[in-house]
Amino acid sequence: MPNLSSQVKKTINKVLSAKGIGGASLASTATLHLAEKGGYSPTTGTVSAGGYYDLTLGTYTASDPPTPLVIPKPIIKRKTRTNEVTGLNIGAQTGTTFYLEPLTNVDAKKLIGCKLTFQGSDYTVVEVVEQYLGTTRMIWEALCQ
Repeated sequence: MPNLSSQVKKTINKVLSAKGIGGASLASTATLHLAEKGGYSPTTGTVSAGGYYDLTLGTYTASDPPTPLVIPKPIIKRKTRTNEVTGLNIGAQTGTTFYLEPLTNVDAKKLIGCKLTFQGSDYTVVEVVEQYLGTTRMIWEALCQ
């Protein structure tokens, strides 16, 4: 019998798939400009070309940026907090949260600063929150502005 984590993960995968659940798809394609630069290894004398992240392989070998399926959620205004010393409001943010499947072999922090293009608009990822059920990574919430 499957455990709860695998059942929830399976449902999230269906929601974030092109087919959706029961034929109703909530997800849309975005372009995530996630890449690594090439480099030189003085030890081996080899040069690596670098490249864009490949969704299928989980490596940085693609020649085009990846296009993961995402679910957007606009944020009207995020909670603010007041700095007790200065009295200034900090943490106020607007933008859009994009929900996406965790990428294989990628630390979520690598997305911070990346450009994400969705329906003709460019966003910058400013924060990524990883959601877990037990020890299983379920979904990433990428706050973009």
